[in-house]
Amino acid sequence: MRMPVLTGDVFLITKAPPVVGLLSNLGAFAWLAALVVLAFTISILPRQGEHPALSFLVSAALLTLVLFVDDFFMFHDFWLRRWAEKMDAAYYAALAMATLIHLFAFRNNILASRYGLLLVALVFFALSVAMDLFQEQGTALVGHWQYLIEDGIKWAGICFWCAYHWSVCSAVLADSSAQTHHRA
Repeated sequence: MRMPVLTGDVFLITKAPPVVGLLSNLGAFAWLAALVVLAFTISILPRQGEHPALSFLVSAALLTLVLFVDDFFMFHDFWLRRWAEKMDAAYYAALAMATLIHLFAFRNNILASRYGLLLVALVFFALSVAMDLFQEQGTALVGHWQYLIEDGIKWAGICFWCAYHWSVCSAVLADSSAQTHHRA
């Protein structure tokens, strides 16, 4: 692959209008927003001593990073299918298992948070995965609207994921700040 293709602007290289992939690009921004707030919060907490939410935030950041890389670099949509055509189900199963382990391991942190946002995100993700797995049936049922519905549902899931982690980080930082001021 030539260097200008790797470093250039995708819209200039493909001569596509900048609105191509708009929802996907907005989703990438939301993944990054969640990742940035998690990383920022993690970077502040160690200076204040071992915080009970630190492991939860690190796990959430790692899971968010995996989801971002998969979505932005089209890991399962492009790269995984090039290596093994039928790996989608195994990939989804591994991702679901990692998510379930995270949810179970940090259930106390989650239950002490505004978990409704996370629940809505997970429902949207499950619906998006179901629509992806049954793409042919969806297209037969609603035509090309299937893509807008699937991508819109996934985008909503990403936005709720981001909102949940922003609310968690906000609460953790407010709690840490209150504890720091209380000790002083």
